Amino acid sequence: MNKVIIIALLLSISFVSKSQTVELPDISADRPGMATTPFILQPQKLQIETGFSYKKIKIEKTFQETILYNSTLLRYGINQNSEIRLQTDYAQVKKDSLNIKGFNPLTIGTKLLVSEGKGIIPKTSFLFNLTLPCFGEKKFRPEKLDTIGLSVNEE
Repeated sequence: MNKVIIIALLLSISFVSKSQTVELPDISADRPGMATTPFILQPQKLQIETGFSYKKIKIEKTFQETILYNSTLLRYGINQNSEIRLQTDYAQVKKDSLNIKGFNPLTIGTKLLVSEGKGIIPKTSFLFNLTLPCFGEKKFRPEKLDTIGLSVNEE
């Protein structure tokens, strides 16, 4: 009985090891809304990142809870120096008797590689984002189109 189990285990390990690729592709994690790296996604690769967050803050004498149930970022590599990005969140905000649920506005953007970095010069990218005020829950939308963001990311 033990010999059968050992043989089955060895066979399964050999099949698994032969099915693995020799080199794994690079994955560049950008935690949606949390941290952004300067790395650009490989050309013609699609990466989907998702997560959740919870924040409770005190504003004057009341508490406000913000829960992002599903913060999703889609990234697509255009070439070695650029990628396009699409992000949205399903959120809930609780404050006193206020309880709002729905999608945050859609954010589109691009990340462009500026410098590969060498020595003390860090790898640097520019991240351009545009939040579209016509999408998402009405109470989460910005009042006007003035939410363009620019970030410099350093390794």
